Amino acid sequence: MSSNIVFHYPNNCTDFKNEMRVLCLPKKIKCDNTVRDGIYLKNDQDPCEDNPRNWKIPVGGNFQVQYNFFDFNTETIKTAVAAWGDWLDLEINGTANAGVRKGNGYDGTKFYQHIEINPSTIADKCFQLEANGNGSIVKSREFEKEDCLSLIELESVNSGGDCWNGYYGPSEFMAGNKFEFSPKAWIRGSLKTISFNVNTKVETVRIVPSELMPRWYVSYLVNRIFSGNQVKIDGVIYTVPNVVVNSTSRSTMFPFQVDLERICNVDGSGNTSISCN
Repeated sequence: MSSNIVFHYPNNCTDFKNEMRVLCLPKKIKCDNTVRDGIYLKNDQDPCEDNPRNWKIPVGGNFQVQYNFFDFNTETIKTAVAAWGDWLDLEINGTANAGVRKGNGYDGTKFYQHIEINPSTIADKCFQLEANGNGSIVKSREFEKEDCLSLIELESVNSGGDCWNGYYGPSEFMAGNKFEFSPKAWIRGSLKTISFNVNTKVETVRIVPSELMPRWYVSYLVNRIFSGNQVKIDGVIYTVPNVVVNSTSRSTMFPFQVDLERICNVDGSGNTSISCN
């Protein structure tokens, strides 16, 4: 019996000997599922596009980044092998950097790799990350170290995932340093108390930035930092009931306003409340 193959073209196909069979091609796998937005530049994007503002970060503030490269070296879909230094590398201003901690894993549907950076170990005031996973390049916007007391530290509190393929929870299929992804961002501004309910003991505070923010920074805050229903501000956990972002049609800069809540324990009793200072 002769073999019959169907060739698929944009507008037609060929049937040999009036018989038709299907030739199954290997499943197409996307080598890199890292979302290019916020901290990461889109392919061939100018770093100065969409407002030439660097990512402010305190000199002593460690921070984490996460990537979503497909792990081709994994023998089975449920086994994550070491990636960093093998088929995945990170450079900072062109120099290889191993980071403070690094790990990679598989959450059941996708692979992820994260690494923690210590800015104090970087000599330059401004620096850029460049990750290379199996030949796929992801470049970040420029970070700028700043020794400023007016920076508010925001840290995501999330145990699941987000809309950017991020994964925050533990994984039994994790190699390297087994730590959970916990991204941070810093805002120049202040934190103000706007109300306190004496009956419910709920304090409401507002983040008041001292400057407008570019779209990419707001996008990172909304999709990464505020992806869960809680957030840490300077180490204190708050709930996130509402995030408001407004902009005029002619502006690329955004006023960013977030009201947050926490339960205060004013008399020292109870185990689940937080004492408000």
